[in-house]
Amino acid sequence: MPLHQNMDPYILLSTLNMKMRNDNVGLLHVCCQYDLNEKQVCNILNPLGWHYVEAIKQFKPA
Repeated sequence: MPLHQNMDPYILLSTLNMKMRNDNVGLLHVCCQYDLNEKQVCNILNPLGWHYVEAIKQFKPA
């Protein structure tokens, strides 16, 4: 599922971190579950200073 251009990136960030925390899963799992493109998600959040940290399964500020 392509992410909508007008989607607020901070809502995306919050939702992804919540799902990963509550379900104790990583970004790849959440992206597969919701048919999201992992690279596209990172391309949206990385320029805002948020980077995925696999060890803790969360996006954190750089």
